[in-house]
Amino acid sequence: MKKFLPLLFILAGWLVLTVINVVAVYYSLYWYFWWLDIIMHTLGGFLIVTSWFQVKKIGAFKRFMVRPRYQPLIIVWGIMFVWELFEFKFGLIAEYGYVMDT
Repeated sequence: MKKFLPLLFILAGWLVLTVINVVAVYYSLYWYFWWLDIIMHTLGGFLIVTSWFQVKKIGAFKRFMVRPRYQPLIIVWGIMFVWELFEFKFGLIAEYGYVMDT
């Protein structure tokens, strides 16, 4: 059980981040509080890197562990790129300010 406790905390973090995002979009909080977007991006990046280190710690994806020093950076860049494509593809962007958000 002790081994899975960090994974439970990370899952709880993802759940909290998701709930905050849904509430912020529903109530248009991103348009009222410009700094909320910055906080959400920072927390999302932190959770991505933390999740990656936990996945690495339990030994998943050993075959892909070539350059451990650059892995968090590559993972974050990859997820950021895929997310921006997702936003663009499904129209989750506002034309005004999109470049600044990206």
